[in-house]
Amino acid sequence: MGTFIFIALFLIAVTLFAVKKRKKLPQKPKLHRIDIPEHLGIRDKSLVSIVERLESSLSDEYIKKVQTRVLDHHPDWTEADFDWRLFELKRYFIMNSILQTVPMFSHEVDEIWHEMLLFTKEYENFSNAFLGSYLHHTPNLNVQPIPDERAFFDWVYVQLFETTKNSHLLWGRFFREPLNQTLLTEFKNRTEAEILDKYFSRNEDGNTIGIYIIRKLKQQIEDSKKIRKTGNKKPFNRTASDGDFVELIIPMVFLSLYYSDTYENEMNELIPIDLSQESSSNSGSGFFGDSSDASGSSDSSCSSCSSCGGGCS
Repeated sequence: MGTFIFIALFLIAVTLFAVKKRKKLPQKPKLHRIDIPEHLGIRDKSLVSIVERLESSLSDEYIKKVQTRVLDHHPDWTEADFDWRLFELKRYFIMNSILQTVPMFSHEVDEIWHEMLLFTKEYENFSNAFLGSYLHHTPNLNVQPIPDERAFFDWVYVQLFETTKNSHLLWGRFFREPLNQTLLTEFKNRTEAEILDKYFSRNEDGNTIGIYIIRKLKQQIEDSKKIRKTGNKKPFNRTASDGDFVELIIPMVFLSLYYSDTYENEMNELIPIDLSQESSSNSGSGFFGDSSDASGSSDSSCSSCSSCGGGCS
């Protein structure tokens, strides 16, 4: 009788442990049924040629193979679920063509990249057609958070692309962390040539879009200085809940410059309440995920709170 009770208690304990463990797994984000922006939702026409080159580098046959494989692995996903993740991966590829180093901050998006890599010949053809060289996907065992890199990623992403509610779900909410003070000082004081050499790819994309990005941040730093001189303690208002953070670019730079110690609290006063609640409940992707997966120019998954190296340079 005692043996029977022991076995029963053991089985109950194992069951409870398994249930508890399952609850800790990050939930897959439930995406909104909204239209995917055309031309990758770029904000400036200077990106048109890069987008066109990217799209022409990805054959319909190749993408169909990847889609079939992904949906076979995820029977609960719709074609729209795949399309949104591919859409965000394309944006990531655009950033790789511009910046020297681009960490991967989304398990959801990185999963599509992994499946693309399995078709080795097609992936090599795509890389060479788009970048002129192979876009590597290498592991990084560093699982420490990299908030400075994530902040710069967010700023560049929002500067280049329209952000949607699904963007926040797949990457994690943007603008959680302030821009690094050293980076801000460099963009303020260094020449365009010096900044290009340190941060941007040594190709036409990196040079052309790099100049555009550098001038934007330099101007935003100057605008922030002017706002501070007004003495207004509350110069910004909470934004609407459409998902696009373009109105928060100046507040991000301003708060990073002058309120970095209280940045999180100050920014939380400006972001839409529904977005804050929504993205925090979908913590499986984005900034401080639970897994040890993240990539940059990377070949296996890595932690969403770490970098997996650089893009192409």
